[in-house]
Amino acid sequence: MNTLLHIAGKIDPQTVSTIETVSRVIVTLTIPYVIVGATARDLVLHYGHGADIQRATHDVDFAIEVPNWTAFEALRDRLRELGFKTTQARHRLISPLDAVIDIVPFGEIEDKQATIAWPPTGETEMHVLGFQEACDNAEWVRIRDDPVLDVPVAGPAGMALLKIIAWIDRVRDRRRKDAMDIAYLLSTYELIPAVRDALYEADNTEIMET
Repeated sequence: MNTLLHIAGKIDPQTVSTIETVSRVIVTLTIPYVIVGATARDLVLHYGHGADIQRATHDVDFAIEVPNWTAFEALRDRLRELGFKTTQARHRLISPLDAVIDIVPFGEIEDKQATIAWPPTGETEMHVLGFQEACDNAEWVRIRDDPVLDVPVAGPAGMALLKIIAWIDRVRDRRRKDAMDIAYLLSTYELIPAVRDALYEADNTEIMET
């Protein structure tokens, strides 16, 4: 993990601009972060390894490791100063280019069940199990060459972990999308050169035959 995947020039300028702005603010505040969700899937598997795109998305999801809610609010305040609009959902903002941005905090604000309770009332809860692992094992992806822009993105293993946890958390009649995403990850995983080489090397031929 943590190796650089080069996909500069493959992503639309609007998405690059949005990722750059949010990432720059996060880094300025010295907050560890990782890009997750459908954007991570497309950056790594579609643009990085040539997998067919599953479905188009214009949203960008960030997971940020914060020590307290003050740090999360500081990030929202900075983004508002740059023209981002807040929404009724505390984790969601709209960029000046009308992109939907989800920012999910995790870290010391979690309880022992890896759940965060949104202030001020704590009535709205969100399960963030798996985000720490996805952040710690993120892959670096270069999405622009000039000037260089490298961002941490959840790798396939991290994506699969988050999807499995999401599938478990959801009520049964809302699991279909998560199941489709997990199937997509499994079906495209061998497109990654290191994985393909490991699967098809001589010592593992009997595994592939079964």
